[in-house]
Amino acid sequence: MDFPTRLDKIDATVSAINQGLQNTQTRIGDIERNLKDDFQAKTKDVTSKIDASENSLKQRIDNFEKAATAEFEKHSKENTLLKILIFVSIRLIAELIIFGIISGT
Repeated sequence: MDFPTRLDKIDATVSAINQGLQNTQTRIGDIERNLKDDFQAKTKDVTSKIDASENSLKQRIDNFEKAATAEFEKHSKENTLLKILIFVSIRLIAELIIFGIISGT
């Protein structure tokens, strides 16, 4: 048996295995880094889209509130005008009735 040659072969095999493990660890580290970067990019993208949607929704709500307030004010003014017209009409009718009673007597 040639022990020195066999030990050299075993040593070479162990060295090759160690090198393979180091290469594998490096690849795993690279993959881990890539996944982390992709995850951060996707997180930023989703966050920015959520922020944009939130801002758009707030703007739409503000626009709706402004439109609703303007419409309410318009109807309020119209109602006030109608109340005044009704009051004037009732007063004129009452005056005509009173004038008719006074004239008829």
